[in-house]
Formats: sequence, structure tokens, C-alpha cells
Amino acid sequence: MKMLVRNISWILACLLAAISMRVTAVPQSYTAGDGTVYVVEPEAVYNWLQAHTECVRQEMRLAVINNAEKNQAFDALLRQIYDTIPLLWIGHHDNLNRAETLNRKFYSIVDGSEIKFTNWHTEEPNNQNYNEHCVNVGLWGDDQWNDVNCDLEIGYVCEKPRELSNVSCDLEETRKTVYELNQELSRDHENHQNEVQGMLNDNRIRTQSVLHEWQQSSTQTLAKSQKSLNDMVASKPYLRAVINDVGPSIKQIIHEAYNELAQFSHEAQQTIDGNNVDTQTSIMDNSKEFQQKLDGNTKAVDGLLAQQA
Repeated sequence: MKMLVRNISWILACLLAAISMRVTAVPQSYTAGDGTVYVVEPEAVYNWLQAHTECVRQEMRLAVINNAEKNQAFDALLRQIYDTIPLLWIGHHDNLNRAETLNRKFYSIVDGSEIKFTNWHTEEPNNQNYNEHCVNVGLWGDDQWNDVNCDLEIGYVCEKPRELSNVSCDLEETRKTVYELNQELSRDHENHQNEVQGMLNDNRIRTQSVLHEWQQSSTQTLAKSQKSLNDMVASKPYLRAVINDVGPSIKQIIHEAYNELAQFSHEAQQTIDGNNVDTQTSIMDNSKEFQQKLDGNTKAVDGLLAQQA
């Protein structure tokens, strides 16, 4: 699962690139000292994913600088082209890591692998406002890296891969990965749905138990009152005249209390059961609707990828 989540960014980028058909002019290409071919486009500005899409249209990729030798040749090329290096996207991202730390990991747009070489400017990456997940060069007029919001629209650098197979998006593998992610989400939702059902049932049972205990306790209290009255009359005969006068009323009150207690318990149970049924029905209906939408989305995405594969 960790591998699937880590690769989701480049999978989505590949998908966007593969299904887009807009044609644009190809910018000028340059060859660095290490033989790597780059296309540098400072004028046409795009956000990070759009820039990657432009590269893929040209059978290239956003440049990934993953070792010192490549970085040295890349820097020399940019300084040969520009006196002051402009803002340009490169193909590094932090997989939407919101942690504000200088030591968080960054990955390649191409295959999701971790980029262990670094060329950060001082105090970068800082993930300012917790939303700087992509990388550019040129903020200080040089090739040092800066993390920045991926929605920023700037120029970009594409790199021609040594092997074209490295840049082509394997849509069949993408299709399987996206399908697996959706299936896992569906299973998680089903498990959560069952947990909610169990919690509602447990709550109903506990409510019934509490109500039953209260009814028993109240009945026992009334029974003790009745017994206490009878015991008092039996132990103090001189009170019989008084009891004969008020006793029927007292007994009637106790009898009515029994009846009212039973009626209240019955009505309370019906109300609780009704509320539980309404709540359960509402929750399960919404859950079922979400599951249907999720299944429909899974089929739609899988069908789209199947057409493109």
C-alpha cells in the first residue's frame, strides 16, 4: 500500500499527459556536457503537472537531477544559456508531505523513486504554509533548488531519457494501480459501514438494558413502599382506622404508579427504537449511496484507462 500511495502523484501525471491531445510548438533543445538532452522553456508558463504534460507530449520528462555529476553538467548548461537562470520547474516532488521540515523526502516524477542527491538553497526546503510540494530552480538566478506551491505558473526544463521506455507511462500498470487503490478504498468503506452498523446495534442493546434496569429498580421501590405500608399497619393496629380511611387512596396511587411506569417504559422503548431505526436508515442509505458512487467511479476510471492502454 505504501508503494501505491507513494506513486500516486506520478501516476496521475502520466494519466493527464496520456489523455491530453493539445499540440504545442517544440522549444529549443540543448545538450549538456554529460550528453543529456534538455529542452528549456522559460516563456510558456505552466503549473508543475502541466509542465510535465508538456514534456511528455515531446516524448520527454521533467528534468530529474539525481546525482552530483548530472547536476554539474545541468548547471553549466543553464549558465551557458542564461546570465541569470529563470524560474524553471524540475521533476521533483515531496508526495504532498505537509510536514514543515528541512529533511523530508523528495521523489522523481518519472518513477516515484526517492531523490537522495540534493542541491537545496540555504534554509530550503521550508514547505512554507505547508503547501510547497514541488521544486524549481532559478529563484536566486542559479540552479539551486527551492520548494514551492505546485500551482505556480513558471517555465520548465524537460529531459530526454536515455531510454524512451523510462518516460513512457505504462497505462496498463497505471490502470491496475488505480483500480487496486479504488478497490482498497471500497473495502475500507465496507468495513467502516459494518463497524457503524455494529455500533448502532450495540447502542440499541445498551439503551434497552439501561431502560430495563431502571424499570426494575422503580418497580422494586414501589413494591417496597407497598410492603412498608402493610408492615406498618400490621405492627400498629391502632393505625388501622386511619389506614382504612386513606389506605385505598394510597394503594390506588401505588397501583397507578405501577401502570404509569409500565406505560412510560413501553413508550420510551418505542421512541428509542424508532429513533435508532431512523438514524440507522439514514446512515446506511447515505453509506449505500456513497458506495454506489465509488463503484461507478472505479468503473469509469478503469474504462477510461482501458481505452488509453
